[in-house]
Amino acid sequence: MKISKEEISSVIHRVLLYYMKKKEIPEDSDKILFMVPGYPIAPEELVAEYELYDELKHVEFFLEEACPSICASDTAGILYKGRKEDEKKVFAAIGRYKRLEIYAPAIDFLRNLREGREEDIFVKAALCFLMTKKTVKVRLPYDPRELPEGRFAKQIRDLAADLWDMGICFTGLVPEFGSLVSEAGEPDSLITEEKVETYYERGYRELVVRKGAVVTPLALERAKERNVHIITT
Repeated sequence: MKISKEEISSVIHRVLLYYMKKKEIPEDSDKILFMVPGYPIAPEELVAEYELYDELKHVEFFLEEACPSICASDTAGILYKGRKEDEKKVFAAIGRYKRLEIYAPAIDFLRNLREGREEDIFVKAALCFLMTKKTVKVRLPYDPRELPEGRFAKQIRDLAADLWDMGICFTGLVPEFGSLVSEAGEPDSLITEEKVETYYERGYRELVVRKGAVVTPLALERAKERNVHIITT
């Protein structure tokens, strides 16, 4: 198969552009921005989790109000909503964060996010992450699919469905929520395209797979088509 001069030129252009952009990305581009609308639920457990996995030094908290448990840490960056210089720092550094996590937001915040109300600086930040194709993860103290039937459950499920369509994934307050588990209750060792499709239909946009599990090529292809991130722990 012959390759035209135009195709070669296009490839060279993309490679050069990649390396030019790569130089612009700071070395600490593996940071996580952890956004906390309102006062956090169980902040001690939140800090302890990141300390346990030695990730606290890679986290910057963007807080609506001061929280002693979080602010006492000397290894995490602390930024505040309403403090103009801190808000500027967040938007100036979007490119160096690898993902955004939103911790236990209220239902009103989720509505504002769905409707794109940029007057809320937290919503604006989340939309910027989405537009730059970064992972946006909402942490909730419950699984929207397992809430008892009622008005609140319907509101949450409708919101979750709309936000999933926007590219936002959901997880719990503790690790391993949303991991692939077989009917026997054990972690799956084989991930097929059917399983990826099943979890996509259930609303997952991020699948946690245990180390050593086999992910078939068709499963990887389906995950790419569905914009589902497969993460190995």
